[in-house]
Amino acid sequence: MNRTKSILVAVGILLALALTSCAGSKPPAASTGFSDVSNPSDEFTRMCRTELKDYLCGVGESTSTNSQIARDIATANARNELAAKIQVSIESALKRTTNNTFDEQGRETTISRLAQEVSGEFSNIEIYNTKTQFNFDEKKYKIYALTVVKKDDVKKSANNKVSNAQVLSDAAATKVFMDMIDEELDKRK
Repeated sequence: MNRTKSILVAVGILLALALTSCAGSKPPAASTGFSDVSNPSDEFTRMCRTELKDYLCGVGESTSTNSQIARDIATANARNELAAKIQVSIESALKRTTNNTFDEQGRETTISRLAQEVSGEFSNIEIYNTKTQFNFDEKKYKIYALTVVKKDDVKKSANNKVSNAQVLSDAAATKVFMDMIDEELDKRK
């Protein structure tokens, strides 16, 4: 009997341990559904539309195993996007300004000359914000950069370059051109 009792006690203990370990495990977590995924590029674009209305913005991104290389390329991409926005604004203003002023050939020549004069380097472009992500599996950095320049600085620079170029010798034409640039820049974010 002792032996049977010992076996029953051992089975009882094993059964208790088995039930305890089963009861202690957690059921799988319930699905929470979809959640928003934030993309820094979208976040920066949204900032340009809301917080940075007095600025023109450029957003760039890059991925690399070296964080500094990714940052440099992302910043260069953001500057390029910003430069393209400035160029489009200026060219749109030039086309509208010269549309009724010159014949077809003269208009194209004037637009080309003014575009070369007005576009160019803007030394006051700032890196406003950057965001860094890291992929542990791939050991890569993804960096987003937001560059900005004040719209007023673009207007002043364009005005100075047009005045110096003397392509628009008529003060009224220069004023119309600058008003067009103001209008174009206000459209850009």
